[in-house]
Amino acid sequence: PTIRDLHDLALEGEALSSDEIETILYVGTGLTDDAVGAKFPSEGKRSKHGVLSDRAIQARLRNVYIKLGIKDYDQNDGGIFNERCRAVWACLRKGIITLDDFALKERDLEPGSASRSALENKVEEIKSGKDEYDNVSAEWKAQTDKFKATPAKAQ
Repeated sequence: PTIRDLHDLALEGEALSSDEIETILYVGTGLTDDAVGAKFPSEGKRSKHGVLSDRAIQARLRNVYIKLGIKDYDQNDGGIFNERCRAVWACLRKGIITLDDFALKERDLEPGSASRSALENKVEEIKSGKDEYDNVSAEWKAQTDKFKATPAKAQ
């Protein structure tokens, strides 16, 4: 077995952490990975904007899928299931979250609320950082392509 397989086996059936439950609630309200990440402060070298990255949220969700036993839907279902929705449904069905929990999250996301405005601003900051990264990546690729196209000088 691979390290990932062993990791998955260790997680199966484990209880969800409070951060994982919060993540599921935010996903259930329809937030994007960037917006969910913006709800979780993070510090350290890998946290450019002081929040969790979209990749960190995707990794967290992957762990949730494993813990809930829905990790293989995307591979075996013929493409008819959405793992995010299945995770929300599984949490509701198992009583991990309730509709009242969603009502509290929805209140924070009401148009014009301070919480929603702050979230929109943070997501805009994250997206502008990604655009900057994409521009640098495109410039680097253009330079690399130019270098590859330059014929080597004979010695």
